[in-house]
Amino acid sequence: MNQAMKVVPNFPPPGRVAVSVAVMGTNSCAALDNGDLYCWGGLGLPQVATPTPKKMPHSGVTSLAANDTFICVTGIPAECIDP
Repeated sequence: MNQAMKVVPNFPPPGRVAVSVAVMGTNSCAALDNGDLYCWGGLGLPQVATPTPKKMPHSGVTSLAANDTFICVTGIPAECIDP
């Protein structure tokens, strides 16, 4: 199975759904329906270098966007995460 197509176990948390997902290289982030942001991935983001989603310090997230360099978050704080 292709690495990008593996299912993340136990995600999203019970009762939640992802409303936006962004992928940049080996890093991924998902915004949930309650505004929480979770990220996981590989080498580029040391704070999320894990195959298990980690809750990030953002709230009110409604959408994500990605390119080859950034994953951008609309929420509090609104920012682009730069590996």
